[in-house]
Amino acid sequence: MSLLLNDDQYHQVSLINLATHLEDIFSYNADFNHITKASLTSPQRNKKDHKKIPKSKEKLRLGLAKYAFSTALGFGSAIAFSGNCALAQVIPDNSLGTQVDPNLAITGGTTVGGTNLFHSFSSFTVPDGAVADFQNATNIVNIFSRVTGGVQSDILGTIQAQGNANFFLLNPSGIAFGPNAELRIGGSFVGTTADGIRFPDGGEFSLTSAVAPNNQLLTVNPSALFFNQTPTGAITNQSTVGLEVGTGQNLFLVGGNVNFDGGVVRAPGGRIELGGLAALGEVTIEDNPEGSNPSLTFPDVRLTFPDDVAKADVLIDNSAIVDVVGNDGGDIFINAGNITVSGGSNICAGIGADASSCDTPGFGSGGVGSEAGNILFNATGAVSIRQSRIENNVNPGATGNSLRNIFEALDNNELFGSILISAGSFSLTDDATLSTSTFGQGSAGVVFVDSDDSVLVNNSRIFSNVESGGVGDAGGVLIIGDSLSVFDGILTASTLGLGDAGLVAIETTGSVTLAGQNTGMFSAVGTDAQGDALGIVIEAGSFSMTDGAQLNVSTLGLGDAGLVAIETTGSVFLGGQNTGIFSAVGTDAQGDALGIVVEAGSFSMTNGAQLNANTFGLGDAGDMVIEAGSVSMTDGATITTQTFGEGSGGIILIQSEGAVSMTGSGTLVTSNVESTATGNTIGIRIDARSLFMDGGAELQALTRGDGNAGVILINAADFVELSGVSPTEGFSTGLFTSTEDTATGPGGFIIVNTDTLRLSDGAVLSARTRNSFQGGDILVTVNNLEVINGGQILTTAFENGRAGRILVIARDSITLSGRDANFRERFLQTLARSIDQFGPVQGPSIALQIFDNVAPGSSGIFANASAGSSAEGGGIFVFSTELFIQDGATITVNNQGTGPAGDLFIIARDLFLNNEGTITAETASGQGGNITLGGVELLLLLRNSQISTRAGQPPNGGNGGNIDIDTRFVLSAPGNDNNIRANAFDGDGGNISISASRLFDIEEREDVLTTNDITASSAFGRDGVVTTNVANADPTPESTNLPTNPVDPTTL
Repeated sequence: MSLLLNDDQYHQVSLINLATHLEDIFSYNADFNHITKASLTSPQRNKKDHKKIPKSKEKLRLGLAKYAFSTALGFGSAIAFSGNCALAQVIPDNSLGTQVDPNLAITGGTTVGGTNLFHSFSSFTVPDGAVADFQNATNIVNIFSRVTGGVQSDILGTIQAQGNANFFLLNPSGIAFGPNAELRIGGSFVGTTADGIRFPDGGEFSLTSAVAPNNQLLTVNPSALFFNQTPTGAITNQSTVGLEVGTGQNLFLVGGNVNFDGGVVRAPGGRIELGGLAALGEVTIEDNPEGSNPSLTFPDVRLTFPDDVAKADVLIDNSAIVDVVGNDGGDIFINAGNITVSGGSNICAGIGADASSCDTPGFGSGGVGSEAGNILFNATGAVSIRQSRIENNVNPGATGNSLRNIFEALDNNELFGSILISAGSFSLTDDATLSTSTFGQGSAGVVFVDSDDSVLVNNSRIFSNVESGGVGDAGGVLIIGDSLSVFDGILTASTLGLGDAGLVAIETTGSVTLAGQNTGMFSAVGTDAQGDALGIVIEAGSFSMTDGAQLNVSTLGLGDAGLVAIETTGSVFLGGQNTGIFSAVGTDAQGDALGIVVEAGSFSMTNGAQLNANTFGLGDAGDMVIEAGSVSMTDGATITTQTFGEGSGGIILIQSEGAVSMTGSGTLVTSNVESTATGNTIGIRIDARSLFMDGGAELQALTRGDGNAGVILINAADFVELSGVSPTEGFSTGLFTSTEDTATGPGGFIIVNTDTLRLSDGAVLSARTRNSFQGGDILVTVNNLEVINGGQILTTAFENGRAGRILVIARDSITLSGRDANFRERFLQTLARSIDQFGPVQGPSIALQIFDNVAPGSSGIFANASAGSSAEGGGIFVFSTELFIQDGATITVNNQGTGPAGDLFIIARDLFLNNEGTITAETASGQGGNITLGGVELLLLLRNSQISTRAGQPPNGGNGGNIDIDTRFVLSAPGNDNNIRANAFDGDGGNISISASRLFDIEEREDVLTTNDITASSAFGRDGVVTTNVANADPTPESTNLPTNPVDPTTL
C-alpha cells in the first residue's frame, strides 16, 4: 500500500486502520464532549476475564481514534456531530453478509426474492464529503438497512444507491443529517427510528430478526413501521445542501421526534411525510387513495398513523425547507403530537418547474389535468407556525388543478392544492403566511384549519387567491375551532385574475375576535379581474371586531361581490374608528354586491364602527340584514347603503325581539342615492319591541342623484321614542327622507307603526324635497302620540316641488305640547361653527340647510313650503279619539313661498287647543289651505289659541282658505283672544262653515284682541262668508257666554 500512497495518505490510512482495530478490540460509547464511561470491554473476552482498563489507557485509545478520524477528514481538531455519536464510520455487523471497503463502497447483504436487498450495520455514520455507496444490482426494488449498534447514525456526507431502488434506513437510536448531507438514490427514501419494518403476512425486519434468502414473507413491499420500545430516537436534519429524491418519489422521516434545524428536504412532485410515535404502536404503509396501488409499491403509498397512540413532535426551524413543488404537484404530510414551524422556514407544494424552490417560485407546466397535492398537518397537540411560510400554489406559467370551490371540494373529497391542518390548537404568528394561490392556469386550493381548541392569527396572513395573471378559481379559507382570534392578521380569498374568489368561512363554538388596523377578512374581485367573490361566512358563539379591523367583500372588476354572513348565539360587537363590515361594487366595476347579514343574540356598534354596502360602479349595492335579540348603536356608529354609480342601493333591515337603541352624535342608519348615481334605494326597515333614539342619532333615506329616495318603516310593538339633538353639531335626532336639489326622483316615505310614539326635545320625523318632485309622505299609526318640547313631524318643500303628506292615526290620543327652548341657541352655535369651517359666504347657507329639517322651535305637525320657493304645501290628515294642541304647539300646512298651502283634515272626538295652540293653513302670498275638522264632540279653545287659513302678507295677495268645522260644541274661554280666521290681505277672504249644537263665547265679528272671534275678511279683496249652523231645539242664542274664568278641562 505504501507504494501507491504518498506519506500523508499512508499516515491517514494507517490511523483509520488503527481506529478500526481499536473498535474490534474495544466496545465503548464515546462522547467527545463529555467522556463518562470508565471502562471498555473487549468482546473477545469472557465475562469472567473482564478487567477494567486504566483511565489513562482509555484516554489514549479514544484520543488515537479521534485523531485518526479528524486527520482523515482534514480537520486539525476533533469535531463531533452529536453528543451520542460513535466514531464516524460505516461498520457492518456481520449478520447479513454486508461488506464495506475503506472507500465506503457497500456490497453484499442478503437479497430476497430478487428484488429486496437487506443490509445490517453495527454503526452507520457517513463522514462529511464521503459517499456511502450501495452498489446494488439495478433490478433491486428496495434496499433495507438497519443499524444495530445502539448509536445514532450521523449522515454528514452522501448516501448513494444504484438504479431506481427505494432506500430504507432503520436506526432506533436516532438519525442525524449534517449540513452537507445528501441523497443520490433513484427511488424513494425512508428514514426511521422505528424498531422494525413489518411486511404483509407476518414478515418483519427488525434489529434482531434473521433474513433468509428464501423467506417469501420478505419478498413483497413493506406494510408498516413498528415501535415496540420507548423512548425511540430522534431524527435531526441540518442539511442545507438538501435531502432530495427524484421527481415523483417519496421521502419519509418517521421518528421519535423529527427536528429540522435549517435542514432542507425536497421531493419534486412526490410526497414528503414527517412524523413519529412517542409510545408503542405501528405506522402503516398504505395505498395512496389518490393513486392505484394494490401492491403498495412506492411512490404510490402513504403513511397512516394510529389515532390512539401518543405521537412525537415535529420541529421545523431556522430557515428549514420542505419542498415538493413540481410539474405534477406533490404532497407534504406531517403527523405529530406538536408541530412547530418557525425561524423563517418554508414548506412548499404546488405546481411549477421541478427546479423551483420555496425561495423563488418556479415556472413550469403540469400536464393536462395535473393536480397539485396537499399539505397536511395532523397534530394531537399544538400546531404553531411562526415567522414562516406554508405555500401550495400554482406558480407563474404553470397549468393544473381543477378544484372549483370549497363546497364542491369538501363534498367530493377533492381538495387538490390545499393546506389542511388538524390540531388541538393552532397559531400563526410573527409574520407567518399560509397560501394556496394561483399565479398560473389552475385553481387554487383550500386553506382548511380544524382545531379542537383555539385558533390564533397574529401579525400573519392566510391567502387563497387568484393572483394577477392567474387563470382559475381561489379555493377559499375555512377555519373550524373552539375560538378564533385575529390580531393584525389577514384572511383573504380574492381574485386579481380570471376566476372566482373563494369563500372565507369560520365556524367556532366560542368567540371570534378581530382587532387592529391591519386586521381583516377579505373576499374580493380586484381591478381588471373577472370572476365572483363568494364572500365571508362566520358561525360562532360570539363575534367581536375592534380597533380598525374589517370584513370586506367587494368587486372592482367584472363580477359580483359575495355575501358577508355572521351567525352567533351570543353577541356581535363592533367598536372603533374604521372598524366595520363592508360590501362594495367599486368604480368601473360591473357586478352586484350581495350584502351583509348578521344574526345574533345581541348586536352592538360603537365609536365610529361601520356597516357599509355601497355601489360605485355598474351594479346594485347589497342588502343589510340584522336580526338580534337587541340592537345598540352609539357614539357615531353607522349603517349605510349607498349608490354612487349605476345601480340601486339595498335595503337595511333590522329585526329584534327586544330593544333597538341609537344614541349619540353621528350615529346613523342611512340609505342614499348620491349625486353621481343612477338608481333607487329601497330604504330602511326596523321591526322591534321598541326603538329608542337620542343625542342626534338619525335614520336617513336620501336621494341626490337620478333615483328615488327609499322608505323608512318602523314597526315597534311597545314604543318608539326619539329625543334630543346632537350636543356638538346641533342635528336633531330623527327619521329623515330627502330629495335634494341635484336629484331627479321623488322623496321616500316614513312609516311608523307602534303603540306609543314619543318625539321630544327637538327630535323629528322629517321628509323634505328640494327639487320639483313630490316630497316624501309620513304615515304614523299608533295608540298614543306625544310630540313635546320642540318635537316635530314635518314635510317641507323647497324650490318648486310639493311637500309630502302626513297621515296620523292615533287610536287613543295625540298630545302636541311646548317648544324647543334651546332652538335659537343651538341654531346660533351651528351658524358660528359653519362660518368657522366654511367661511362667511358658505357658512350661513350650510347652517340653514342643517335646520331645514325642522320648524323654528314649536312642537307640532307641519306640511310646509319654505320661503323663497314656488312649491306647494303638503296635506295633513289626523285621526284620533283625543287631540291636545297646547303651549305653542301647532298643526300647520303653511306656505311661506309663492305657492298654495296644503289642506288639513282632522277627525277627533275631543279637540283641545290651549295656551297658543294653533291649527293653520296659511300662506305668504299664495292660496290659503283648507281646514276640515270633523266628527268632533267638543272643540275647546283656550288662552290665545287659533284656527286660521289666512292668505297673503303685506304686500302680497292670495285668497284665504276655507274652514269647515263639524262639531257638537265649540267652547272658547272669554277674553282669551281665541280665533277662527279665514282672512286675506290682497285676495279674497275664505269661507268658514261651522255646524254645531252650540257655540260658547265665540261668534262672527271683527277681530279684536280681547274677544274670541270668527272672521273671514280681506284687507283689499272681498270678504269671505261665515256660516254657522247651530242645530239645537233650545231657543237660546246661538252663542252662549261662559264664565270669565272657566275650568281648563286639560287639568282635570
